[in-house]
Amino acid sequence: GTGGNVAFANESTDAAWNVTSGVYRNALTGSGSDTRSVASVQVSNALNTSFTLSTQFTITTAPATNTSTYGFGLFGSNATFASSYYLADVNFGTSANDAMIRIVKLSGTTTTLNSGVGAAYAIALNTTYTLKMDIVSAQSGLTMTMSLFEGATQKGTSIVATDTTPLTGDYFGIRNRYTGNVAHSVSYDNFNITPIPEPSTLAMLAGGLVMGVVMVSRRARRS
Repeated sequence: GTGGNVAFANESTDAAWNVTSGVYRNALTGSGSDTRSVASVQVSNALNTSFTLSTQFTITTAPATNTSTYGFGLFGSNATFASSYYLADVNFGTSANDAMIRIVKLSGTTTTLNSGVGAAYAIALNTTYTLKMDIVSAQSGLTMTMSLFEGATQKGTSIVATDTTPLTGDYFGIRNRYTGNVAHSVSYDNFNITPIPEPSTLAMLAGGLVMGVVMVSRRARRS
């Protein structure tokens, strides 16, 4: 939630996670050539709802490689995202043109559902960014819209991915990965899962608003 974060229930792989001053931090020592670390929570029945997933993140140390990534794991079949799940992340590249955001499906094979590439998505060290995803579940499948912000300014454009055979896991969390035997650290703050009202709920709210306006108008005329 917003504010003072607490440790997630599940952490894996070089899990040097800690909560300091309300910020959830992860530090990898560079002990291997290909290392990832995950912190996750279980959210039951999420596939049957629509919601927004968001977090702020700040990278303080990273290897100079175009395979250093930061972002979400979602609908994981297990707590460590070791098998089927979606991955939505940001690429920290060696140059602005290596920068990328992407939505990937991992389920036996690895499939990039959509990506945005180019200087517009470049991120820097010691700068706070917000990663946001709108997830809409419908009969036609799952639609994911991913956006990256620096402050209130969006970087690049949003990317949209639709999966007509959606994954059904309950685990959601934050994930970072890098290639290279180099120290690496990142912090996450204000991790949120916020429901999106269903269309029927929005219609009821709109109807109530219209009725309220009509009643106020009638009272005004009577006065």
